[in-house]
Amino acid sequence: MMQEVSRRNYIGDDGLAYVVVEMKPVLTTKPIDGPAVTGYGTSEFRLEGNGLLYDKDNDCFEIATTGVMIRPA
Repeated sequence: MMQEVSRRNYIGDDGLAYVVVEMKPVLTTKPIDGPAVTGYGTSEFRLEGNGLLYDKDNDCFEIATTGVMIRPA
């Protein structure tokens, strides 16, 4: 199961505004002797609406379908 942990505003090289959603998988393990333990996995970033992003450097992303670079607003 994925859980949304944050949303941030970005501006694209095309001048348009975008929202990037940070999602993390919720991981639960149950040891043989003890209670279940729940934690988060590695972050995944998507455009609002579930658009695929390629992670670039310094908090920048490339939109997979258009090639537009986006940076924090």
